[in-house]
Amino acid sequence: MGRSVLELADRCYLAPQAQDSRRLHRTAVHNQHIFIRRAAVQALGSGWAGDPETLNLLRDRATNDEHLDVRVAAIYEMGAGWAGDPGVLPWLRDRATNDTDPDVRWTAVRAVGTGWADTPEVLTWLRDRATNDEHHEVRRAAVQAIGTDRADAPEVLAWLRDRATNDEHHDVRQAAVEAVGARWANDRAALDLLRDRAKSDQHPDVRRAAVEALGSAWADKREVLDLLRDRATNDEDEDVRQAASALLAYLA
Repeated sequence: MGRSVLELADRCYLAPQAQDSRRLHRTAVHNQHIFIRRAAVQALGSGWAGDPETLNLLRDRATNDEHLDVRVAAIYEMGAGWAGDPGVLPWLRDRATNDTDPDVRWTAVRAVGTGWADTPEVLTWLRDRATNDEHHEVRRAAVQAIGTDRADAPEVLAWLRDRATNDEHHDVRQAAVEAVGARWANDRAALDLLRDRAKSDQHPDVRRAAVEALGSAWADKREVLDLLRDRATNDEDEDVRQAASALLAYLA
């Protein structure tokens, strides 16, 4: 039974048929095996994107399946197959806020940040998730979405500066540093932030990210070269020293 369902799912990626949809709907809800329910959900999302009945099924599985792998798959398929649909956005935001598992919330945040980037209220909502979600991976996903798609908003740099400095987890601070380095090259406020993080952040991953950003975007500035020399010699972490030394060698 399991093998035949998986074969059906594979076939539906190439040539979906109406009768296949009905069987996959039943399988996605009732099969006892997690990986088979997940495969059915993925096949439905791929073969019937935009179909209202499939959307209802994915909503149900993303909310009610007992296993996070199935809920994650359902949310991913909704984000991929219904991107930009205004009726789907509130539902994904609810999952990103209220699901008990951080992997599910992470997937929903990524889906919203990718598929609804041009929706005005999404920026405010992503800021809330980047600040208030209890899990650092979810906060990091929200920071990455903001830094990638909304660099033209004038207040975003100041907000990222706060996250790069004040978030309690180094992964979130690192994501904010990387976003600033990638999107605000040659901005004086960004340069000052990265110099501070390269010297003062307590975690070496954040300091290394700041060093690499400085070496990529501000290598022509004397103050940056001086900082790289200082970090190559004086940083307490070997990886940071190596990153600074490698940049100096490349720029020589």
